[in-house]
Amino acid sequence: MISENQKGLLDRIMDAGLKPPEQLTLMITRGCNLNCRHCLLDCRPAGKTPPVNTDVVKRIVLEFFEIGGKGLVITGGEPLIHPDWLKILSFACYETGLRDVCLQTNAMLMNDDDINSLQSLPADRLSLQISLEGATPGTHDLVRGKGSFEATMKTMARLSAAGLGGRTTVAFTEMRHNYDELPDAVGLVHTMGMGRLVSGTIVKGGRAMDSETLLLPEPVQIRGLLDRYEQDHEFRRIYDAVGNIAAVEWFKGREGLCDQPCTCIRMPFMDAEGHLFPCVMYLKDTLAIGHGHERPLGAVISDAIPLWASLPKMSRRRSLLLNRCQGCPGRRHCAGGCMGRADRNHGNAMSVEDRCDLRREVYFREPRGHEPV
Repeated sequence: MISENQKGLLDRIMDAGLKPPEQLTLMITRGCNLNCRHCLLDCRPAGKTPPVNTDVVKRIVLEFFEIGGKGLVITGGEPLIHPDWLKILSFACYETGLRDVCLQTNAMLMNDDDINSLQSLPADRLSLQISLEGATPGTHDLVRGKGSFEATMKTMARLSAAGLGGRTTVAFTEMRHNYDELPDAVGLVHTMGMGRLVSGTIVKGGRAMDSETLLLPEPVQIRGLLDRYEQDHEFRRIYDAVGNIAAVEWFKGREGLCDQPCTCIRMPFMDAEGHLFPCVMYLKDTLAIGHGHERPLGAVISDAIPLWASLPKMSRRRSLLLNRCQGCPGRRHCAGGCMGRADRNHGNAMSVEDRCDLRREVYFREPRGHEPV
């Protein structure tokens, strides 16, 4: 039952025109066993940074549930570096009423004992997310390091054999060098019995900020993927079973209305130093609320309300004020795109986001139609 203080917090959130928090992404360590070239959070080598205190993590998780939170994403760095990662997962699954607890991991440290332990956690609450950056070793390893593709494939096979494949999402970061492998990656995920593949376009931030290798896909690649989806019946069948690629979903939903252009405060993110941000895509220092490890989560969110209250309004104005949006047939669906991406790339939230050309390739496309599968 929500206390009067907690109810008062939720009332203040809604009175400010914000959505109550639903899913918290919580970083339990900044340490990582990899040194990925596209790391947005610029994580550090294992052993170079301490993990977040376990009692602090548990307190934050419980307090998030008590104010009405429904979902939790445990992330890093690499969460498996945290000595108590399994205790934290078990606590979230058994000691709270959170409906969905997700472990984000590169899966390279996962052994048989870990997989056995994950099997014992409730299937209706626990999900996994692992990363894949290509359908071939050279493409994937270019980003995550030599040998990482082979290790990821082995872990995927073990998860599938243990009956955890259906609870596992494979996250694919879209980049120019790997985009054309997306159909093969979808096929790989399907063949290996994973639940689905979800893609998102690389963010030019963190280590990828000035990279001349890790670039956004080109519009011609978007065109080729949509051609493949419309013309290749077998690919479309497999995609519709396990795929969620950004451009395809934009195309399928282009006539719809974006009902929530900004997820700020609804899906907050807390980093390993206890800074709370509106979401994992809007990591702007001036929007951060600090001391999240030392103070009650409700107090931290309370401080965020006046600072973040203008964000949804700003997000809703983007498609009305941005010149690039005028006359675009996807304006209602895109709603100006991601404000956090726009701010990161141009230093101004009321600017065009970096995927605009890719979105326009989708929205201005004429449907070619296809026969039912």
